[in-house]
Amino acid sequence: MGECQEDVPSLHWKLKQADREKLELIARRPKTSQRAAQRAGIILACARGMNNGQVAAASRVSASTVGKWRARYIAQGIESLGDAPAAARRGESPTARSKR
Repeated sequence: MGECQEDVPSLHWKLKQADREKLELIARRPKTSQRAAQRAGIILACARGMNNGQVAAASRVSASTVGKWRARYIAQGIESLGDAPAAARRGESPTARSKR
């Protein structure tokens, strides 16, 4: 996937104004988790035209992490920046996991 390359600029997509406002709020709100704030910051930096390597250096994460979040945002929007549900253990139903 091209988005994971370190030198790919983000010129092929534009951040929606509503998403920009929401991401800026998430990034600076004191009660936001560090994980959510970092993801919001990554998308905001990508939207400014920085490539994955530049965003990675500024955010202190790997370029592949930046590429992952950029690709998720492009494909699925702001809702994709949350945590994915944990996988169930083999042979265990998701309802059994939630009863632990």
